Amino acid sequence: HHTFVSVDKGDSSVAIFYSLYTLVFLHCKLDYIEDRMKSAQDASPEAEHEDDLKANLRSLQDAQAATTAEQETTLRQALRENWKAALCLMSNFFGYPTFQRKFGSYYPEQDTWQLTGAWQAGLQNGTNACVIIGGFINGWASAKFGYKVVTQVALACMTGFIFISFFAVRIEMLLVGQMLCGLTWGVYATTSPAYASEVCPLALRGYLTVYVNLCWAMGQFLSSGVLRGMLQYDTEWSWRVPIAIQWMWPVPIMIAIFFAPESPWWLVKKGRYEDAEKSLLALSNRSREQAQATLAQMRHTIMLESSIESGSNYLDCFRGTNRRRTEICMVVFAGQQLSGAVFAYTPTYFFLQAGISTENAFTIAIGSTAMAFIGTCVSWVLLTYFGRRTLYGTGIAMASCSLLIVGICSAATTASRAQWAQVAFVLVWKLIYSMTVGPICYAIISETSAVRLRPQTVVIARNTYAMTQIVANVLNPYMLNPIEWNWKGKAGFFWAGTSACVSMWSYFRLPETQGRTYEELDLLFHEEVPARKFKLTHVDPQTSSLPTSQGSTMSQRHIVNDFSTPLDFPHLKSPETLLLSSLQRILNSSPPQSTYTKAQLSGLLSGHTGIAYLFLQVATSLPKLHIHGYPARHWAQAYISGARGHPALEPGNCGIASEILAHAAVRACITKDLDHVRNFLVSLPQVLGAGIVDRPTSPATEGQHPESRQADPFPTDLFYGRAGALYLLRLIRHWVPQSAPLVEYWIVLLTNRILSTDDDGKGNWLWSGSRYLGAGHGDIGIITQLVLTTPPLAPRLSERLASLLDMQLEDGNWPSVEPADGSRMSSPTEEPVQWCHGAPGFVLSLLSLRPFFPMLRERIDVAIEKGRALTWERGLLRKEPSLCHGILGNALIFSPGPQRNHFLRLGTPEKVAEARRADADVFAPASYGKECALLMSYEPSAAWTWMACQRQTPRFILYNDI
Repeated sequence: HHTFVSVDKGDSSVAIFYSLYTLVFLHCKLDYIEDRMKSAQDASPEAEHEDDLKANLRSLQDAQAATTAEQETTLRQALRENWKAALCLMSNFFGYPTFQRKFGSYYPEQDTWQLTGAWQAGLQNGTNACVIIGGFINGWASAKFGYKVVTQVALACMTGFIFISFFAVRIEMLLVGQMLCGLTWGVYATTSPAYASEVCPLALRGYLTVYVNLCWAMGQFLSSGVLRGMLQYDTEWSWRVPIAIQWMWPVPIMIAIFFAPESPWWLVKKGRYEDAEKSLLALSNRSREQAQATLAQMRHTIMLESSIESGSNYLDCFRGTNRRRTEICMVVFAGQQLSGAVFAYTPTYFFLQAGISTENAFTIAIGSTAMAFIGTCVSWVLLTYFGRRTLYGTGIAMASCSLLIVGICSAATTASRAQWAQVAFVLVWKLIYSMTVGPICYAIISETSAVRLRPQTVVIARNTYAMTQIVANVLNPYMLNPIEWNWKGKAGFFWAGTSACVSMWSYFRLPETQGRTYEELDLLFHEEVPARKFKLTHVDPQTSSLPTSQGSTMSQRHIVNDFSTPLDFPHLKSPETLLLSSLQRILNSSPPQSTYTKAQLSGLLSGHTGIAYLFLQVATSLPKLHIHGYPARHWAQAYISGARGHPALEPGNCGIASEILAHAAVRACITKDLDHVRNFLVSLPQVLGAGIVDRPTSPATEGQHPESRQADPFPTDLFYGRAGALYLLRLIRHWVPQSAPLVEYWIVLLTNRILSTDDDGKGNWLWSGSRYLGAGHGDIGIITQLVLTTPPLAPRLSERLASLLDMQLEDGNWPSVEPADGSRMSSPTEEPVQWCHGAPGFVLSLLSLRPFFPMLRERIDVAIEKGRALTWERGLLRKEPSLCHGILGNALIFSPGPQRNHFLRLGTPEKVAEARRADADVFAPASYGKECALLMSYEPSAAWTWMACQRQTPRFILYNDI
């Protein structure tokens, strides 16, 4: 006679496909198919490129209206408008028996054929191990290529793998076939809930994710029928036929998937907004306006998640607020196994060991799968009246009670009535499970996971289930097998205990997600709302405020740094993730143009020329990094290539803010073309200017305002003056080494011009009529450019540098401007602590100058330490986080360690968004009307910071980066 072992619903040797993922074979509408074919024919590379650049968030009003409409949509209305996404979910795969006399051994003392407990566990766990691997592969592949492509590849592979199991002649060959099939089953298992949750509106989300469990029930019902029908055959075909049936499915399903729409959420994450809109229209009967409003809501959600937590890999699932979300998904999915599923869900083997005949055992098994089908349908009704938390927690508690009764019946007596009592309560367990724990799990993991990390989170949760299943599959055969532990029904005690543990966990840790949009869930998790308060907590995704930072208070210019311990910077070991996110947002918000307006161009200081140089730096530091599918050098070329009209050298601007000089210099650096170098040099005679050089002070001029005494058209500072032009010459010499003979000549001329400048008759450099001292407009910035360009000049500039060291204030700062009477500042705390005018700029400059001034080194070290101490105390600026006047530039003055990490952590996207929500005046945009300013806007500044922060002494772009 035949003996079959129990295999639970997650075991790949029973579920031939089970729920090929609820991929919505929505429509197969002829008009949609024709539209898809037409779109494929009409698409051009230029159009696709233009589509990728459409990444500005639609109006907040549209997103808010879509959120409200989605929350107010009733089930009936959702079914009417989204019938295509509800009624055509496909999932229908069978099972087959793997344990027959061919693969077992005969035990005469029991007069039965059996596989040892080791082989039973090995067959199940070998497959489960590959399911885990397949799941992890799918988490990466689905995020990169989309659900449709990955599933079609898995189906194609599975078609070949089935041959190995079908033609198996030894148990080892069967194991190999099952393990290879397990790779593809891992894909289906982790794709189904994620895809189902992303193609459905809020009102249908719970029902259609729960439908995944119904697909399990349908597949198991059909497989049980096949198994029962094959019992009359005593040949190898009794187990080969069920395996062969699997070949029916891949090809038709692949065709159906081809015409199914991709997840609109995945398309939005990839920036394919027009495709996402088409997907929304194909999934429902929405109007175009409604689809666009929903699209706006999706984009707002993705943007909100990016601001709260950046990154989208497996490690990010365990960072910040995502750690809690991942824990919930892991425990909820593992709870299916811990509730006793391996023991009671497919109980045929248990029934046999309890004394039920083979025919009765399989007949009851068929009935139990029908109960699973009915239970899942009932769960849809329960979802209408009860929340996810209530159903899951109550269900697993009731399941624990049922298993406890099974154990008691088994321990009390071996009478026939006790056997049938055990059968009855196992069926009660299955009905409870099918109404609660089994189906509700899919709704919980789909809703709890962040949209941005959903594929990865679902994979981790499903693989936690699989690893729990491996342990269960090792234990359960030994518990039930008569030649091993032979516990029989007393195994119910063990699984009742594990169920009770999960029930207690759910009370304290499982939140209620029913009726919440993904935006609301993001905010609830970010605010760390306790699980028991989720249901009653009100949150508005468009207006919610979050705490700025624990332990911080605000002053007029800076956040008081009264943190008890520095915040950690968790991304420090892999800042490429933050860098990539910043670069992507730059491309989305300020993409390259074929023609630029004057407002988009302010040299390196602001606009697209500066962004071109940023991408050039990225290409050099990280040549393998690709952004939106292209290397950084491609984007540098794209930004520098657009038409700029005919910019001219304007009076008062020959520094890094000069578009004509900056564009010519960066273009030469990117192309390394000497003709482009010569184009830059053409403007330098005008930069040298006429001006008044070494003009002696006379009684007639001494009392006059400096501007009335000089005729020099250009200042000397970095931003707008000759020090900036000198930086551009150094830039070219660095990036185009073969240009040195051409460039050095002009470096000498320009250096002499700067050194000979006397704007006030006292040998000082002035900007806007005053002697500025800082890095952006003042003396320390000019000295830094001179020495880094020509180091032998250091002795000549030693006296100037010493005088600046003398001007350091008691608190460690420097005055922005030298007082007219030469006195020291009376209120030093009023001075800004920022790179362009204060201590951070001096510290960065002194770190670069220190090697060239050995006689001043001791004084420089003291000044650096005082400047750092001041920046730690008052450097958490309220302004937009940037390099020039924000916390990102201030972060770069610290050595690697807690202080630098503290500033970097507060400059991450999630903390910036958190602070802005808490106070509209904190981290508010402060780019002074400039578009995408490299030194003054958050994203470009952040991109440079994430790239530079790994260095012992970080460099400052446009200043001492070369």
